[in-house]
Amino acid sequence: MTLARHQSCFVIIVVAAAAMCMIPLSVSAFSTSRIKQACTHPLKATIERDGLFWPSSPPNGERSTLSGRSTNSDDEDDSELFDEEEYVLASTLDAVVKIYATHSDPDFLIPWQKRHQTTSTSSGFVIDVPGLGLRVMTNAHSVEYGSVVQVQRRGDDEKHAAIVEAVGNECDLALLRVDSLFSSQNDDQFEPFAMTIGPLPSLQDDVEVIGYPAGGDSLCVTKGVVSRIEMQEYAQAGARLLAMQIDAAINPGNSGGPVVNDELEVVGVAFQGIDEQSIENVGYVVPASVVRHFLEDVRRNNGKYTGFCHLGIDVSFLENKTYRKFLKMETETDLDRGTKRISGVVVRRVQPTAGAYGILESMDVIMAIDGIPVGNDGKIPFRRGERVDLGCYVSSLFPGDVAVATIWRDGKEMEVSIPVSPIKYLVPSHYDNKPPPYLICSGFVFTALSVPYLDAKGAYDDFYTDDVSYLIGLVHTPLKQHGDEIVVLAQVLAHETNLGYEHLTDLHLLKFNGIEVRSLGHLNKLISESEEPFMTFEFAPGEGGRLIVMERAVCEQATQEVCKEHSIGSHYRPILLKGHERSITVVKFNFDGDLLFTASKDHIPSVWRSENGERLGTFNGHKGTIWDLDVCRFSKRVVTASADASAKLWDCETGECIKTFVHHGPVRGAAWADGSNMFATISDPFVEHNAQISVYDVPENDDPSSYSDSPRLEIDLPKTSDGKRVNATNIVWLNLNEALFVTFDNGSIRLYDPVTGEELDEFYPHEKKINRVSFNLDKTLFITSSADFTAKLYDVVDLKHLKTYKTDRPVNDAVISETKDHILLGGGQEAMSVTTTSGKVGKFETRFFHLVYEEEFGTVKGHFGPINALAINPNGRCYASGAEDGYIRLHYFDKSYLDMKDPVPEVLEEGEEEDYDEMEERESDSDSD
Repeated sequence: MTLARHQSCFVIIVVAAAAMCMIPLSVSAFSTSRIKQACTHPLKATIERDGLFWPSSPPNGERSTLSGRSTNSDDEDDSELFDEEEYVLASTLDAVVKIYATHSDPDFLIPWQKRHQTTSTSSGFVIDVPGLGLRVMTNAHSVEYGSVVQVQRRGDDEKHAAIVEAVGNECDLALLRVDSLFSSQNDDQFEPFAMTIGPLPSLQDDVEVIGYPAGGDSLCVTKGVVSRIEMQEYAQAGARLLAMQIDAAINPGNSGGPVVNDELEVVGVAFQGIDEQSIENVGYVVPASVVRHFLEDVRRNNGKYTGFCHLGIDVSFLENKTYRKFLKMETETDLDRGTKRISGVVVRRVQPTAGAYGILESMDVIMAIDGIPVGNDGKIPFRRGERVDLGCYVSSLFPGDVAVATIWRDGKEMEVSIPVSPIKYLVPSHYDNKPPPYLICSGFVFTALSVPYLDAKGAYDDFYTDDVSYLIGLVHTPLKQHGDEIVVLAQVLAHETNLGYEHLTDLHLLKFNGIEVRSLGHLNKLISESEEPFMTFEFAPGEGGRLIVMERAVCEQATQEVCKEHSIGSHYRPILLKGHERSITVVKFNFDGDLLFTASKDHIPSVWRSENGERLGTFNGHKGTIWDLDVCRFSKRVVTASADASAKLWDCETGECIKTFVHHGPVRGAAWADGSNMFATISDPFVEHNAQISVYDVPENDDPSSYSDSPRLEIDLPKTSDGKRVNATNIVWLNLNEALFVTFDNGSIRLYDPVTGEELDEFYPHEKKINRVSFNLDKTLFITSSADFTAKLYDVVDLKHLKTYKTDRPVNDAVISETKDHILLGGGQEAMSVTTTSGKVGKFETRFFHLVYEEEFGTVKGHFGPINALAINPNGRCYASGAEDGYIRLHYFDKSYLDMKDPVPEVLEEGEEEDYDEMEERESDSDSD
């Protein structure tokens, strides 16, 4: 299969020179006069006469829209210019756009680099997506790794910048948001026409392919018929889905263009063809049913694509009579139903991560799915005279649906319910437009095995090595546990410490120091924690495979030298988490550090696996910005605070909303109490209501239906003495629920009694707004972050000010390391000014300070906007940062940082040594307690 994206590797410019005609001097005055008369506006005269050689244009003062309708109110009725059919046709053609993309594909063999940029043109069309509005639909491969994507209308000279909003690589579809094209303030009076999705056509139905294929710049329409509808492999990600074959020409550049029926309804999206010279008039189209599924999936998940469902099983066909006899599948006779033929497919393996795991067993025969009989060839009835694979029906379901399967087990018929969901594979076919991961250790370059990696190695060509052949055999290995990867030694960057190993490549890593390696992140963790004098890397096969031995003491130095020589920024790529569309508001690890919870202004909190950055799920239900969230001690329940004037209680495992607590105004913060049986919230003032603190009882062992809608305690926060309303910014429970700790936008901190609501204390650490407050794990220290360019460290017991960390920018968040005397600060230039500055000027780095000496000793760059939220893992081995750019970066510390000894200044200021001794005494006292 070949994808129909038109690659533009070069541009040819043709310059035409105008010839000048000289009139001889002997020409008579009469003839010269005739020449002048004939040449006076010859083109205009021709237009006004008959319009044969140039299309008629609107008169002066009249403006014509893309749809062809005149905007002059004094013109004749539109029906005199276009009848309804012509208008619909013109509008349909106007809805088809040309897409220009610049692709920055990663180099999967040198994963820290990108390949040379390429450009392409393809097609797309305007549709109205429920819940999202007007969008442009195209193919996923048309905008794959697109650094710049632009959209151009038919007959227009302007290109509009587009944002890739949703991508489904399985079905090779993508949605683009083009704000300038669909804006109500568009100055060219463009009236967007959204094409409608029609029904699935029948065989021999006439269809037309509309797009911008190679061979010209203008819109092209080709006509054909539907030749076949069946399951096909989609070249983009290797998934098998329903596809439609037509005989109309689909050439490079047609990708993403609509295929329409006689009613001008979209019945499919052009996406690929067959790269065989002996095969002609064969093009493939994403059918309307798959397009609808993609759009519904995006709608259900608030603009995010989750995937097509699978049973997650491997089956064998039962066309052999002896095989059926072995399974006791002889024809069954029933007194009521008469003779019944038993058919189906036999289950050979169930993937451990599939919903069918533990429900279906090996040697079960699936006879029917939701009442649809399954044939011995694995096919089910589709339409009259048409049969499709069993997976075609399953792929039409959505995550959370349950399929009822009729199975034959041990000679008996029975029914089982199987939850369906998208299936992740051990060897991914795509990285969803993210760069590939890598890890460098002493010059050994490790990466995760993927189909793009194999493709880059030439694994699907005629000739490849034995090692690559072994890796190909791992492609269909089932995923045993979410987050697992096949770690591969891609190459060895030569260094004096790895001499003798530099020829090794394409090896499957099994163990490190005798411990089985589960993923690239796991390997990085094992290397960082290793204290053995030697490091051993064991490669496949399990017995007799290659063994690499390196000295641990020289590993770090060798890695740094190799990275420097090859201009590699980091030996381990930070995990980039892209799951939010708007700026990040909060990032938070759970108590054990294995989960990372994030939220943003797009009202959909997410939970990720901290080891490898895999998104485990989302919490869908809010309708406003999520300002804060908190997870209980044992990660069973999550509470979120939203600008939609509600706090929601969630089941952490299922993502289901347990209960919604309505407030008078936007909810700014939420925090669990010790014991996780109650939580507190803070809400902003709204209309006649002041800011409030609310405490809710939610005992874990009680029925959620018994939870009260009203808070157990409500503390009103009245106006200040000068009549100004106060806004609380953060809320935390102190140890043993002794007090509620609340920060405010006027730079103050107050403590409240959680039983009576009485104010216990108030002080002013800052002159400006306190953006965030963070505590260490045992809540003996806390640090405040303020818009006054400082962060301040305090003792919790006596609220004594200990240290101040000064910066040259607003501080949005600061966290205390649990394993080192370090403080991490994040912030940057004000968000409203970000677009006018570069990342360097905006100062969007994470800054590292020594907790005691108040000295800055390092920075970590990467974000392209102010850092709004920071969190450090309780184990101290990684931290997460979330910024205005909508990205979360998960950084794992390398061995040099973990082993680093804190520098001691040559001259201590007066009182610093004593402060440090006092802090050590308090820590020892708390440990003894």
